[in-house]
Amino acid sequence: MVAIGVALVALAGAGLWLRADFVIKRRSGVTVLVHGRIAAGKVGAIKEFFRRDLDTTHAVTVRGSYGPGRRLRLRFFGRLSPAERQRIRNFLISHLR
Repeated sequence: MVAIGVALVALAGAGLWLRADFVIKRRSGVTVLVHGRIAAGKVGAIKEFFRRDLDTTHAVTVRGSYGPGRRLRLRFFGRLSPAERQRIRNFLISHLR
């Protein structure tokens, strides 16, 4: 019975952790998908950055959410170096203001 409770708490926590206001996915080619709360006028520049300026050829997903004071929180999935993650973070912080 305790194991079931622990499993339910873990699943609920995972669901909260994965909640995002927007998701940016770059597939293995040049396809970039942008979903969520991002102004339509900014989507084109984001897609262009992920297509042209990002140095990786691997599939990448960035999940973002806005915290208190519109502080941007980003979670990265895929093979990205720390430098690539920082470059994405810098671009999104400056672009989504």
